[in-house]
Amino acid sequence: MLSKKEIDVDGSKHHEKWFVDCKHYKKGVPPNELRSLLTWAEAERPDVALFVISGYLSNPAKDYLHAYQSSDRPPFKIKYWEKPQLERLSQRKASLLRKYDLADVPIRNVKTILNAEAEFFNRVWYERKLVLLELIKEGRSGKRARNKSA
Repeated sequence: MLSKKEIDVDGSKHHEKWFVDCKHYKKGVPPNELRSLLTWAEAERPDVALFVISGYLSNPAKDYLHAYQSSDRPPFKIKYWEKPQLERLSQRKASLLRKYDLADVPIRNVKTILNAEAEFFNRVWYERKLVLLELIKEGRSGKRARNKSA
């Protein structure tokens, strides 16, 4: 449950009560996974019932919500935030995303960067060493061979 302070046009203040249900599915969220929040909201009467979906609602789930709103006419708003909305809402919250390992491209720490740099250096050195050994084998070693390979 979330309580949100609202200020009306006339300056009066009131609190909105939001019930939130988070869903994390690799595929679309099915309709049967939406019923628990709606049942809870029917009993407690919040202002908003919000589904936070890490991916997407399935098409049957969207149809279910539309039919529920049309036929049952609940006294609360039903909202859902899917992946695109979540990405937009969290765009400027990089530290929060990193904290919970949700960033698409996590920022590497200095130690990881230095280790990657050392590995790259070693690979380049090894490749150059193999080239030099091949040049020596072919009889083209020395300063002149290095200038030709550059």
